[in-house]
Amino acid sequence: MTSTTIQSDTRPVGSEVKFFEVSDELGGALRNMQMKYLYDLWETHRDAGKPNTSGLPELSLFSPEAHPWLAGDLIVVRPEKGGFHYDHYGGRIASKAGFDMTSRNTRDFPGHLSRFFAEKYRQCLESRACLYTMHHAQASQAVISWERLLLPVRDGDEPVIVCYNVPLHQKNSIYEAILESSLDGIVVIESSLPGHDGETVFRVVAINHAAEQIFGVSHDHAVGNEVEQVLPLEYIGLEEGFGALMETGEPIRKDVAIATNAGQSFFRVTAVRADSNIVLTFSDITALRQSESALQFQANELVQANEFLEEQGRKLANLAEQAERDRALAIQNSRLISELFDSLPMPVTYLDIKGVVQACNDRYAAIFNRQRNQVIGHHFSDIVESDVVQLIEEMNAEILRAPSGRQTYEVKLRDGEGAARNYVVQRALIRGEDGQAVGIASALVDFTEEYELRSELERLATTDVLTGLFNRRVFTRRGREEMDRAQRHGQPLAVILFDIDRFKKVNDTLGHDGGDLVLQRISNLMRDELRKAGDLMARYGGEEFIVLLPQTDLEGAGILAERLRVVFEAEPVAIGGREYHFTSSFGVAEREANGVGDLDALVKAADEALYTAKRTGRNRVCFAPALDEA
Repeated sequence: MTSTTIQSDTRPVGSEVKFFEVSDELGGALRNMQMKYLYDLWETHRDAGKPNTSGLPELSLFSPEAHPWLAGDLIVVRPEKGGFHYDHYGGRIASKAGFDMTSRNTRDFPGHLSRFFAEKYRQCLESRACLYTMHHAQASQAVISWERLLLPVRDGDEPVIVCYNVPLHQKNSIYEAILESSLDGIVVIESSLPGHDGETVFRVVAINHAAEQIFGVSHDHAVGNEVEQVLPLEYIGLEEGFGALMETGEPIRKDVAIATNAGQSFFRVTAVRADSNIVLTFSDITALRQSESALQFQANELVQANEFLEEQGRKLANLAEQAERDRALAIQNSRLISELFDSLPMPVTYLDIKGVVQACNDRYAAIFNRQRNQVIGHHFSDIVESDVVQLIEEMNAEILRAPSGRQTYEVKLRDGEGAARNYVVQRALIRGEDGQAVGIASALVDFTEEYELRSELERLATTDVLTGLFNRRVFTRRGREEMDRAQRHGQPLAVILFDIDRFKKVNDTLGHDGGDLVLQRISNLMRDELRKAGDLMARYGGEEFIVLLPQTDLEGAGILAERLRVVFEAEPVAIGGREYHFTSSFGVAEREANGVGDLDALVKAADEALYTAKRTGRNRVCFAPALDEA
C-alpha cells in the first residue's frame, strides 16, 4: 500500500465545496474512535461474501439496527438513477444540519453540494475501498465542518454505502468559548415585541463573566430582564436607547467612566447590531487613559521642543556668517534633545517619516539590549523582531491617516534576554510648519506584570489547580446553560458522576502525594477518552469527577461510563517505583429519562446512582431510576 493520499480543493467555498480526503492507510489516519471501530469491522469482514461482490461485507453488519448507539450519526445510501437515494439519515445529523434527507436524493442538495456528495459516493463504490473526507458545511447553520467515513458494503448483490457522519466544529461551542474567554465585558441584547406603550422592549439574552463583574450582577438576574434593569444606561451614554442603532445599523462607540467595586474605571463601550440583536462590549481602558494622560504631557513637551528646534534652525539659516556660533548652538540643541529624552521615565523614541530612528533614550535602547548609538540612525525594522515589523508598518500607515494624529495600541516585544514583555504604545504624529508629517514620537508603558496577573487570575478562577480540569464553579455555570438549552430544544442531556473506590485508603497507604498522582492520572485518562466537542469535564470535589454530555441519551452515557471504568481499571499508576491499579464507581443520569428539570436535580440523581454502585460492590456503572420506574 502506498503513502496516504490527500486531495484538497482550494476553490472559494462560495462556488464549490472545500474538502480534503484520505483513501489509503486509513487505519493509521483515523482519530475518531467510532470511525476506527467501524473501519476495523469492515477490514475484518471485507473478504467474506460472494465472489461477484469483490469481497464487500454485508450491510447487516453496519446498519443502524446493528449499532443503535451510532444510528443517529449514520447515513445509508444506495445508487439510483440520477444520484443516490438516502435510505437512512441519522437523527443527530438531521438535528445539527437543520433538515432530514431520509427518502430523498442527492439531487435535492444545491448544485455544488449535490455534485460533491454524488462524486464521493460514486468514487467509494468504484474503488471498493473506504474513504474518509472532511468538508466545510454549507447547508448547515449550526456546524462549521463535518468529517465522514464512507464504507462500501452490499445488500445482497447490490452495492450500498454506509456513512458515519459527525461534526468537527460547531458554531455554538465556538461562540460560547469566545464569549466566556473574553476579558472584555460582553452583553447580548434582543429586541422584543413592543410593550404596552408601543415602544420596542430590549432584553438581555446573554452576559459573560467579565460583564457580570463590571456591573455587579449575576447571570440569573441579567438574562431575560429588560436592559434598563441590568445596565446603568445613563452612565454608559446610552440613555437614548437603541432605536436609532436598530434602524440605521450604525455602530455606537463611546468612552465612559463607570463606578465599579474597585472604584471608578474607564471603559470603551461599543454597540453593534447583529440581525435582530445588539452586542455591547465593554473594554477596560483605565490603564490606557492614565498612560495616555502622561503621554499627552510628554508629547506636548516633544512638540514644543520640535518647534523650538525649528525656530533655532531658521535663526541659524539667517546667521550663516556666524558659522562658529551656529556650530556651538547646534551642539547645545543636540544636548537639549538628549537631556529631554533621558528625563522621561519611560522608553521613548522618535522616528522620521521614513521609519529611521532619529532620537531615543537609554530606556528604549535597553529593551533591545543595545546602546543608544546602536539604535539611532537605523531603520526600526533592523531593531525590532521580524514578527513585529508588519504591525508597526500598519500602525505607521494608520496614524498618517488619523485626523487626531494620536494612536494607542498594544505590542509584545522580547528583551535582549529573550523574555517577552507587554507594552502599551502611545504615539503622536509630529508635523512641520507646512502641516506635513515629519515623524512619529512614541512612548512605551510596560504593563507585563498587570497582564500576567490578569491572565493568572482568569485561569485560577476557572481551573482546578491539581488536575487542570474545570472547577465546580465553572461546571455549575456552564451546566445550567446546557440544561436550559436542552430543555428549549427538547434534546437529551446526560451526566456521569464518579469517584475513586476506597480513596481514603489510598491516601492512608500511599500518602497525599500518592493520592494526588492518582487524581492526576485519572484526569489525564478522562481527557484522552473524552474528545467530543461540547463535553464538559470537571473535578467536582475531593476524589469526585463529573462529566456533562450534551445531546447524549442515557444509553450513550452508559456506554461511555463503562468505557471509562474499563480504562481506569486497566491503566496503572506509577508511585514510588511501583505500579498500582485502582477502580472507580459510576452513577449515570439523563434529563428526560430521569424526569428532572434543573441541573441540581440531574446531579443529585447521578449521585444517588453512584451511591447504589458503591453499595452494591463498587467498580461498576449504575443508572438513576427511569421516570416510569420511580
